[in-house]
This record gives sequence, C-alpha cells and structure tokens, in this order.
Amino acid sequence: MQWIQRQTATGRISSIENGADPREPRQPGKWDIRSLLSNPEVAAALGSGVLMLVAWAAGSWSQPLSIVLYIISYAVGGWVKAKEG
Repeated sequence: MQWIQRQTATGRISSIENGADPREPRQPGKWDIRSLLSNPEVAAALGSGVLMLVAWAAGSWSQPLSIVLYIISYAVGGWVKAKEG
C-alpha cells in the first residue's frame, strides 16, 4: 500500500491511502464501521437484533419476559421508520 501525505488548507498534514481524496465518496464494497454505527437505522436494527436474541434465550425460562423483550425489540427496530412516517 502506498501512503501519501498532503497538507490541508488548515495547514495540517493528512495521510491519504493510495491518493484517495477524503472528500470523495467511499468506493462500493468498502466498510466503514464507525459510519455504519452512526447511522440511526443501522443502530436500531442492531439493537433490535440483540434484543430478539435475548428474548429468544429468555423464552426457555420465562415466557412473559420473552414476550416483553420481543415487543421492546420491535419498537426499537421500527422507531426510526415510524418516526419518518
């Protein structure tokens, strides 16, 4: 991999991999976990999935708790889209 250092307009030096401009959109196929997790829809989907797994695991010893966790999971997962609607 080739690293290129550029001086920005503010005078800071930034390292840019393969000469890519950070202001340009990222190439398809590259995953940036921080930007994914900062997206509210992705965070809601992950939270909902984790709650579903916990509800499924809790179902073997407490059915009422499992049902409550499933309801909370659906609310967390659908909150962003419901708010948009």
